[in-house]
Amino acid sequence: MMFSAQRRVFRKFKKCCDGRADLRKEIERGFFLLLSEYNTSIHENRFIVGGASEHILEAALRACGIHATNAGMEHDRIDLFIDGKAGFSVKCSFTGKPDNIRLVNVLGEAKKVRWSEPTVFVLAGKGVAYADPEVLKKATTRVSDALLLKRRALNAFLESHPDCLIHLDIPTKSQRRYNTKVASEAVAREILMRKEFRLLSPPT
Repeated sequence: MMFSAQRRVFRKFKKCCDGRADLRKEIERGFFLLLSEYNTSIHENRFIVGGASEHILEAALRACGIHATNAGMEHDRIDLFIDGKAGFSVKCSFTGKPDNIRLVNVLGEAKKVRWSEPTVFVLAGKGVAYADPEVLKKATTRVSDALLLKRRALNAFLESHPDCLIHLDIPTKSQRRYNTKVASEAVAREILMRKEFRLLSPPT
């Protein structure tokens, strides 16, 4: 099996999480704060939340004694490496609805794009799940700008393979945009608060 190493890693991760209520609580808290402070209803926050989700998962894997490193800076479609070898893509869905999941963004009229990465899914109202192209064959659909995973197919797979789902209280994004941070503002504030800036003041 092409993805046997990744499946073993996820099973180890699930066993660890299932046996540790304290770890589950911290993972849930991390995603709650992330979604409540950087609401993805604001479009620019989506990339930040996606990247931060990868870091939360990396920390959770490490808490289970699994040597995970973030690979997003160096690879386009692999977000986490385990022991520098087994790679995972990470995809998030915080709508709480059975919407199809965007796997690959497509530029132009590329026709041969396909899903080829074992993937860890962060799913609102469900938890953290695993699937790969071998276990979900013919489960993708192409639209003009993306390759999508059919959410109905993923849900059916997880229903029949409970070993591929870690039950966690992952929050649903709010539709209310007030009382939330904007990613670019937080970055600008961090830069402009440095001592070298005497005339420029950070956003308030």
